[in-house]
Amino acid sequence: MSNQGWAAITRTIRGATTGTTLRAAVVIAGLGAVACSPAWAGAPGRTIVVRSVGEFTATTARPAGGTFEFVERIRGDGRTRPGYRIAASGLDASRDENGRRVAHGAFLLPAGGGDEVFLGRLEVSGKGDGRLRKRDAAEILTGAGAPLRALAGSTVEVRGPAGTMLRGTLPAFALDGANTSTDRRETYGLFVPISSSTPKSGPGRFAFRTDEHATGEIRNRTVIESPGLPVTSTYTVYLFGPRTILLGRMVNNARLGAKLSLDSRRAPIPGGIVRWSEFDGGRIEVRRGGTVMLRGAITIFRAASERVADAGWARSRATVELIAAEGAGAARGLLTASVLTKPRRRLQEIRVRTFDLPAADAPYVVATLEPDGVRHELGRFYVRGTAAAGGFRLTTRRGDATPPGGVLGQAGRPIEVTNAAGSVILTGTFPALD
Repeated sequence: MSNQGWAAITRTIRGATTGTTLRAAVVIAGLGAVACSPAWAGAPGRTIVVRSVGEFTATTARPAGGTFEFVERIRGDGRTRPGYRIAASGLDASRDENGRRVAHGAFLLPAGGGDEVFLGRLEVSGKGDGRLRKRDAAEILTGAGAPLRALAGSTVEVRGPAGTMLRGTLPAFALDGANTSTDRRETYGLFVPISSSTPKSGPGRFAFRTDEHATGEIRNRTVIESPGLPVTSTYTVYLFGPRTILLGRMVNNARLGAKLSLDSRRAPIPGGIVRWSEFDGGRIEVRRGGTVMLRGAITIFRAASERVADAGWARSRATVELIAAEGAGAARGLLTASVLTKPRRRLQEIRVRTFDLPAADAPYVVATLEPDGVRHELGRFYVRGTAAAGGFRLTTRRGDATPPGGVLGQAGRPIEVTNAAGSVILTGTFPALD
């Protein structure tokens, strides 16, 4: 875990009154960007990324293989940037009469017919490994006759001196971030000096964070630091709750003092801890040998749907895919809902991003439907650019109004994106947030 990555967290602790009440300033990445009203959005939204990843199959007896990845970035203003990456192995690493590696090229054969597209020459190593990467291939793919995202089913080939060596089929393009969610809970606090030998200035602070993802991954992190402890001694950290756990030994730094950082992605948390919430209402101690030097109270971890105590915060975010209704062509989109609960306020956000909608001069309308059919409009937007992209952002951070029940109250409700005539273009289901 990098110090820089946790700097924002440790900076959230600004001070305490009577040693218990903390004030925090939490900065959440990804919740800022485009300004628009709650009902209208003319400004572009964030970029959508569509991606197709596949594998090559050898066409000869030579043991060869590889993978390919085609990516298209679609901006909120309708501009696009396609690119691709090809990695192959088992290629011919011999040299020609000039001492150069024999050439290997990659080609795209559009599924709808038409001329093949030369993607570029692979750089081949002495071991027969080949690489090709283009971050912006708009000019190269012009000859394909269609946007990259419409080329699913096309054939990708790698050819060498003896002809085609590898062949693969471009799978359907998937939306990055679709049907994902993350629930984050965090508590933090200040240490209180216990031992008479503990310096009274800069006793230290601590923060515990748990992230739960839709994939099932649970990530736990913590930062524990005390700039005031003399670095001439060795300090250990203990957690007390339903059980007692030795978290580890703090690392001494002459400038920063004693510090312990843990990240379950790098190494399992000691004691087999799955979630920090196991120690709700417990305590943390820093010891020198058998002497307790510092002690702190661990406040209860709350969900974003609950009231959060003064020493913690929670955020729940989920993204669902919006799919084309019958007759709506290739239209697609994403809806992201977020709730950030801080000690003194709750921030809510809904962001919609779409592309390949039918061209229209009038705005599209996004709404949720109650079981009795009552519609609640979330926002409106125009489409623009070659990708016919559009979207909007509703956020209470700037005072936008939410539908009845707020963001949390929309869970499970149908979502509809309709045109000026009332025809449904995109549909989805509003995600449930914790």
